[in-house]
Amino acid sequence: KGVLLFAAAAAEAVFVPTADGGPLRRPRDLYHPDVRDAVELLGVGSCYPAGLLGLPAACEALVSLGLKTRLPVEGVLDAAKAIDALAALADNGDANAGSRAHARAKALVGYLDARAGSLLRGGAGGGASQPRLGTSGAMAASADALLTALARLRWVPTLAAPPAGEGALPWPRGTGGVVSPLQHARPKHERWLVSAPLP
Repeated sequence: KGVLLFAAAAAEAVFVPTADGGPLRRPRDLYHPDVRDAVELLGVGSCYPAGLLGLPAACEALVSLGLKTRLPVEGVLDAAKAIDALAALADNGDANAGSRAHARAKALVGYLDARAGSLLRGGAGGGASQPRLGTSGAMAASADALLTALARLRWVPTLAAPPAGEGALPWPRGTGGVVSPLQHARPKHERWLVSAPLP
């Protein structure tokens, strides 16, 4: 019983360093290095254990304390929040943040597109305790809250200028960002319908 209590306390302890030198994290806040999707969606610096705790044997031990071995549905929200934060930096003139936001947004859309079926059926998750989109009752309410949160964030990659070779496409000057909220984005094939009106 003492071992279980120790393991439970260790799982909640904030002691794992990350490569970006940020604050120490709990094991359950981070991903196993085998979860490659986390790199593209969250950035390598803040999502994996670093130092001695980043070694394979240490990561295997951290799994028993909650280190994620798959990207759960909440990871999608974390990725969208990170993209939204980069977009805010881009709004303040950080061009590098804008290009990073756009690249991560494209990666997130690709991830969602490839896994839409399993996410909706509840087939993706980081463990038995992770909420899934395809479940019912309280978990369905949690999924609704997740989708509502996603709708408020800027994470959908968008065009900030007319596509190459389409210079005649009406386009307002000085508008458009590299990412937008979902409700402000339209499919690329509708670009002539929703572009700026001719003067």
